[in-house]
Amino acid sequence: MRSRTCWTAAAVGALALGAGVAAADDDAAEDAVDAAAAAHVAAPELTAETFAGIRDFILPSTAESAWRDIGWYPSLWGAVVEAHAQKKPVLLWAMNGHPLACT
Repeated sequence: MRSRTCWTAAAVGALALGAGVAAADDDAAEDAVDAAAAAHVAAPELTAETFAGIRDFILPSTAESAWRDIGWYPSLWGAVVEAHAQKKPVLLWAMNGHPLACT
């Protein structure tokens, strides 16, 4: 399982910044910002020696890419014809907007 250190640090930083926003005085706000900065975990330097490890960490595993092995159809009718022949249901994925909700 991949490390969640960066996410934990981001969450701690966000909580610390949130506390700083709610603080009434400037010293508490500065302390919150300092806590968020201390929680930050620096990314490893990209060198020829670290490249392979970083690349392998970023690329999806075989299990994470299993959806690519499914015989997806770009049109509903082609899927309906094959599903009928195999006596199987059809999964229709329909949506409006960007698939990552980045509209």
